[in-house]
Amino acid sequence: MRRLIPRVLALMLITFLIAQVAGAHVARGHSSELIDAFGKPSWLNPGTYVEYAIEVRKLIYANGSSVKLLSGDLTARYRWECEDVREGREARIELWIFVGGEGRFEVRTQGKRVVVPRLKVEHHLTILVDLASNAATLPNGTVIGPWLGWAPAKMRPGGMLRVSLPDEISYLYDDLILRLRVLEGTVKSTLVALTPQGSQDCFEVEWLIPLFLPSNASSPAYRMPLSVIYDSSTGLALDPTALFFMLLFLGIDVASWGFTCARDLATNVSLGMVSLRAPMVHFASRVLIAIAVVLIVIYVQRVRRKRSRGGLSPSA
Repeated sequence: MRRLIPRVLALMLITFLIAQVAGAHVARGHSSELIDAFGKPSWLNPGTYVEYAIEVRKLIYANGSSVKLLSGDLTARYRWECEDVREGREARIELWIFVGGEGRFEVRTQGKRVVVPRLKVEHHLTILVDLASNAATLPNGTVIGPWLGWAPAKMRPGGMLRVSLPDEISYLYDDLILRLRVLEGTVKSTLVALTPQGSQDCFEVEWLIPLFLPSNASSPAYRMPLSVIYDSSTGLALDPTALFFMLLFLGIDVASWGFTCARDLATNVSLGMVSLRAPMVHFASRVLIAIAVVLIVIYVQRVRRKRSRGGLSPSA
């Protein structure tokens, strides 16, 4: 019986490791699902809001004006709030960006440069989001781009997303031209992200942004990857990447920006159950492996000790 227990534990360890490898393989399995009709998220109602706090270093406008951080602290808060949902087909979204801080800031406007100790910049815009396509327009009907603030929930790796715009848009992005009629993204992986509501199961979507040379408008010179992390239960964007991408389309003519990291996320959207994968599964697997390894080592040492004493003799 004493010999049987270590052997059973060793078999359990081998079975556990095989299951982990098989589980990881299944988790990486791809889905060929293509979604181009998004629909209204169940949590989207008048009053729903999301606010991201980010550290930024610069804002460069298309007219040549710019704001740059020289020293100190510069923080941006990007907020969107649902004002109204019309017949479940269109959402009226109010967008704000607040940039401010204290330190030394270089401000360039109309060819003049000044350095100021404090900075406060605020922009606001109202947009309409088509809940079927996630295309965003101004109230006057002008198409301004794709809305990436949310995606369908519970997407799996390999899944595809497509946002189609009513008309092609074109913007200057640094020295290239962003021309877009259809934007596609691929779910690259699933992960666990830490939020103020706890650890949440998430998925990462890589959107590919087509950029053209001014001299060649027929084919993209480069497809810029834009990775956005979404909460799996709700489809809500958890990082500000998608929203900063919208700065190109807000009608404030921001041509470039720089942000270093996300500081915080505030929202009245319930992200659902806290993920148990990260803390519990990893802890349990490590404990089980450690116990099994220790018992196997004890068993091997006991066998060697018996052999050295002649308790076990090799068969002839």
